[in-house]
Amino acid sequence: MNKDLLAFIEKVGIFGAQNGTPRSVSRVIGYLLICEPAAQSAKQIQEGLHLSAGAVSNALSLLKRAGMIRPVSIGGTRSLLYEIDPKSWKNTIEQRLKIVPNALEVVQTGLTLAPSNKRLMTMRRVYEAFEQESVRLIQRLDEIE
Repeated sequence: MNKDLLAFIEKVGIFGAQNGTPRSVSRVIGYLLICEPAAQSAKQIQEGLHLSAGAVSNALSLLKRAGMIRPVSIGGTRSLLYEIDPKSWKNTIEQRLKIVPNALEVVQTGLTLAPSNKRLMTMRRVYEAFEQESVRLIQRLDEIE
């Protein structure tokens, strides 16, 4: 794999780590985003990223549970291959947007205790605006598929 592709994979790894995903798991995502062919065996991922078999196995298990990847079987091969699930991006965004109603509930609880609290009112306005926009965003994401 050339150094530009490896740099991209590292960039994905750093981005993921900055957002709470273990770097090795994010590197597997980066690899599966850019590798050819798109479906790869655990062994190919391990060799491509120079990770241990255990690290790749753990990453694949986590990514399967998260719905980011899907196993695929290709005729003529005995090993299970993995690829990015195209629905995973929309699903990830939808999961993250689910915190908005929870945040609004928390804010409302605070406002019942302190009805004129400007910080809570600002927080509520931000989350209400975000909630309105998130509905439109999900509709737009439905159009992408």
